[in-house]
Amino acid sequence: MKRLLARLLLLFASRGVTPLAMLFFLLLYIVIAFFSAEPLTTLISITRNYVPVALVLALIPVNCAARLVMELRTSVRRRAVMKGEAAKNSPEDLFTETVRLSGTLPLAALKERLESFGYRTCLTSSSLAACRGISLLPARLLFLVAICCLFTGILVSTTTRSSRKVAVIEGEPFPLSPEGHDLVERITFADRRGFFLEKTLSIGVAGRDGNKREFGIYPPALYHGFFVYPRYLGIAPLIRFSAPDLPAGFETYVILMIYPPGKEDSAEIPGTGYRIFFSMAKPDERDDPFRSGRMTLLFRILQGDKPVTSGTLAMGGEFNGNGYRLSSPEFRRVVTTDLVRDHGVIPIWAGALFFCAALLFWLPVRLFFPCREMLFIDVADGVHACSRAEGGRVKHGGIFLEALDFLDAGGKIALTCRGKTC
Repeated sequence: MKRLLARLLLLFASRGVTPLAMLFFLLLYIVIAFFSAEPLTTLISITRNYVPVALVLALIPVNCAARLVMELRTSVRRRAVMKGEAAKNSPEDLFTETVRLSGTLPLAALKERLESFGYRTCLTSSSLAACRGISLLPARLLFLVAICCLFTGILVSTTTRSSRKVAVIEGEPFPLSPEGHDLVERITFADRRGFFLEKTLSIGVAGRDGNKREFGIYPPALYHGFFVYPRYLGIAPLIRFSAPDLPAGFETYVILMIYPPGKEDSAEIPGTGYRIFFSMAKPDERDDPFRSGRMTLLFRILQGDKPVTSGTLAMGGEFNGNGYRLSSPEFRRVVTTDLVRDHGVIPIWAGALFFCAALLFWLPVRLFFPCREMLFIDVADGVHACSRAEGGRVKHGGIFLEALDFLDAGGKIALTCRGKTC
């Protein structure tokens, strides 16, 4: 049973699992692209609805977790060997290069010569370990954790994500607010000086307990388990309408997604056959109607499919002609918002942070302080010499070869340091 578990761990820890899984999804995406206008959406749908495809995606975080365990296990074994515990751990599979020499190991002389190259040494009765620089193990671990978090988040987001599109209106309770306790105080659209966004949108929400919150475009805020993503701007004018065959009139707030100017939306008068189409007149370049509230609406009224009248209506004004009366004394700002329940967002963001941490650690260490290690073990049939380097391999390899020459000569030749005798 232990042997089977060990083989399964080695299989899942194989470096080829993640590239093969990614290749599978790439090929699947290419095939879908021949038959679908939205291949990415279709791929997400297939992953959500077909368990085998989701399992292939799950292989990536599982592989990274297994590789993480193996990386830690290898590091612990290598450290034990470097400390002289060679009886419990074989060094052959822990180092890049292993050489066997006959003869004995002149520990003290070799220790002195390696220290002249700047290596830190650890001498025991039967081994000599030498190392220099800083290990990149933390960067590798952070990288594996980052991939694991990223694809775990993608898997969770793909299979469990749910979304609701709602209209957030000034003066109305915020959607999903418990018993309507949280009221939308204001919706603000303003200029912003930043690296990515030139304008900013914020939704100010006030609770009955006095607490206030702001929901912006970026980063998404969390509200009762839902991420808040503002999408499109609009207005909700109070429309008062009367017609020759509708003397009693009609009055209600209607939501019109007509911002920015040029977009058109309509409102139906229930039970009458009337439909009013609205658009926003192009404002002065220095005056944004959504921010200032000064806007003029272009409208056309249809009864069934027959146009009956059209005109312009200034916000706060009134149109009266041919027996038709249309006015809008006030309006409220509206933001169409996606409320998304997505438990994969946090792991994805965590993965991005781990990627940044891995890069910030890896780059300076790899460039300036790469880890280089040597191990010499005195065994019954001679000497085992092992070497590995995470950077500066040419220089490290030269020193290692000279150390082998020193051992082969029985400790009677001198190592050279920068072309000179040490």
